[in-house]
Amino acid sequence: MKVQIKLKYIKRKRIKRQRWNKKNLIEKSKELGEKIEGLTKYMGESTEDRWKRLKDKIIESANDIVGAEEMITARKPWITREMIEEMEERRKWKHQSTEKARQEYRTLNNKLRRTTEAAREKWWDEKCTELEELQQKGRYDNYGV
Repeated sequence: MKVQIKLKYIKRKRIKRQRWNKKNLIEKSKELGEKIEGLTKYMGESTEDRWKRLKDKIIESANDIVGAEEMITARKPWITREMIEEMEERRKWKHQSTEKARQEYRTLNNKLRRTTEAAREKWWDEKCTELEELQQKGRYDNYGV
């Protein structure tokens, strides 16, 4: 008897981590420091409670002052934010059963396909020219595609 087992790949949900907007962090670090200095005066509580309160206030202050950076979840480096917005728009029309919805989905899909192909070609051309320049300079250690 022969037995073949094929294991199923289970996709796990990706947890989005929040990144701070680094440009605002540099510009507004003084404000953030002033807010944090006012939080260190709780002395009558346990260390755990003080740490929890300090951590919550730091995160809250950082959200107010610095703000979070929107993350692009695309895995391909040539996909831009506009393309992701177009994908979301296309997704709205995908599962509707009217003729107008099908036509709209087709037009959005064709438009998105053209823009992504053009962006991918542009990205590969830039990478190729970068590699050619590195090769001319003799910098073989920087070949990171």
